[in-house]
Amino acid sequence: MKESVIQALSALMLLCFSVLVGMVGIGFLIAGLYLGLTHWLQPAGAAAATGGLILLVTLLLLLLCKVIVSPGRKPRQEQPQDELSGLLQNAASMQRMTRQLESTVREHKPLFTAGSFAVGFYLGVNPEARRALGAALKEATAHGLREAEGHGKPAGRP
Repeated sequence: MKESVIQALSALMLLCFSVLVGMVGIGFLIAGLYLGLTHWLQPAGAAAATGGLILLVTLLLLLLCKVIVSPGRKPRQEQPQDELSGLLQNAASMQRMTRQLESTVREHKPLFTAGSFAVGFYLGVNPEARRALGAALKEATAHGLREAEGHGKPAGRP
């Protein structure tokens, strides 16, 4: 159980890091699109076209998320009663956590957006920050794997 939790946390950490790196890349793509459009359009028109394209992509991503999240009709598989009740309890607790996280993000949407942009921009312009973050992720993953394998005390700071 401990190994799977550590593995899930490591995967989540890498997923978050990849989202940050992806946001930096998207930021540079948007800046490049804007600068490219300024050759043919006035700056205000280039900004409007860039913003419209971003809104369109966002709408498509939201629709894709809705399709993925909405329950589909799957054939019901027979499972033992204990396993099924455990799965239902896990699903209910995950759904509660998801609702709580969603309400927190909606409540503080500007803060999350600005924070994500700031972190992405900082990682995009500061190679030392990228190296430090990579080293921290590598150390945390190695620490988690050592803990999962049960090899003595955790390495690092006391």
